Amino acid sequence: MILRLTGKKVLALVALWPACLLYGRADSVPAQGYVPEYLVMRQKQVELFYQSPDSKVAGEYLAWAAAFSPAPEFLSRESVRGLKIYLAPSEGEFYRLTGGKLPEWGVACAMPRLDLIVVRSPRLVPLWKENPRRILLHEICHVFLDQQLRPAEIPRW
Repeated sequence: MILRLTGKKVLALVALWPACLLYGRADSVPAQGYVPEYLVMRQKQVELFYQSPDSKVAGEYLAWAAAFSPAPEFLSRESVRGLKIYLAPSEGEFYRLTGGKLPEWGVACAMPRLDLIVVRSPRLVPLWKENPRRILLHEICHVFLDQQLRPAEIPRW
């Protein structure tokens, strides 16, 4: 496949690509089966799905995602569109939503083609090695980059 990218999109790829190499990802449709009930919050183009034990942090995650502004500056006119974020309330639900494709130490996963991010509830990760806001913004970069470059396939390694 030959990619035809404008100068703006090539610069976006070069600028954002290093941020997209740090954490695990999956690109499959979440597994089917039992689906627990979720509450939902919406702000701008972001929907955040959570359960009541995560009510306190859900608002923070939504605010971080809704305030996402890409770098470099010339991309700041753009915003992520139709983003869905799930705060997985249990290890089993995280496994179900990600299709079991992440290592046990993975705390978040972007599925860019689905405009979807799955994050382990902070209740499940007692000692975060990274800042949760930074992790979420990193995953949003995966989705944003994919949205900007569609239908091109972005290499992953």
